[in-house]
Amino acid sequence: MRYLIVWILSFVCVALAADGQNVAVADIQQLFNAHDYRAALSAISRTLFADQPLLTPAQRYDLFMIRGESFLQLGERPYSTAAFLDAARVAPERLLAVKARANATIVRLATGAVYRPGGNPEATAIDIVNSDSRKQAMQAAFADMLKAVRPQVDSALKADTLGPMQSLYQSCIDLYCLEDSATGKSTELEPILTSLGDHAYKIFEDEKSRLGQGVEHYRAIAMETDLVQTGYITSMSHRGLFSQEKNEFRVFIGEIEEGMALARSAGRIARQFGRTGQRWAEMFVELDSLHEQAEQIMAIRPD
Repeated sequence: MRYLIVWILSFVCVALAADGQNVAVADIQQLFNAHDYRAALSAISRTLFADQPLLTPAQRYDLFMIRGESFLQLGERPYSTAAFLDAARVAPERLLAVKARANATIVRLATGAVYRPGGNPEATAIDIVNSDSRKQAMQAAFADMLKAVRPQVDSALKADTLGPMQSLYQSCIDLYCLEDSATGKSTELEPILTSLGDHAYKIFEDEKSRLGQGVEHYRAIAMETDLVQTGYITSMSHRGLFSQEKNEFRVFIGEIEEGMALARSAGRIARQFGRTGQRWAEMFVELDSLHEQAEQIMAIRPD
């Protein structure tokens, strides 16, 4: 009974502490609304780092977002960018991560407190500190960045390896966040993402086929039969793989494992762009099956 009472009291204390953090976040928001940005930053630091275990993901996200906005108001752009990226990292929902990432991107691309379309110093400057004009700045930055990466996209779609597409990841995630945050959808980027995803999957399909053929090749070698004479008895035995063949096959198995890691990563990236990642999960399962077969072949010993 005593242990039950202690457990209940501990639960109540944690609940009260968490509720206290709700109040703390609201108080910090009031400091920000009152333009007392340095006081807000001090309070955020105390709350984030002193009471980290008691904060929910949503509370951490809110605090990092206020931190980013406060640094932006003070003209501390590098710190603002870092805070928005922290908010994206801890965001409890994908769309919240998109919003935070978009803020980090436009702050990074801006010159001082403004964004100038096309990088033209004569262009009309768009204020990024004001949250209303910031969306306009995001739209302009999206158009500029998309124009810059189109040649890379065209080259990636002609390539027969994943390298060119992997180098586009950072730009594509920034573009996706900018367009989605500015307009509420990714209409212009969507066909580009679809083309890149389909092309990547085709490369994976070809590679999976090559790996499958390799597994069958080594299976055929390992399953070759030899006549074994034991006294007066003659029997058939699978020869397995010789040392050099095993060394070569281990390298081949490493290629399968690399493909599995890439498929898992591709699924994670697909989900970042609002997709299910289902076909990449299926690709991983198929590669995992090949890996299991390869390990079984490696284990074949002469009977």
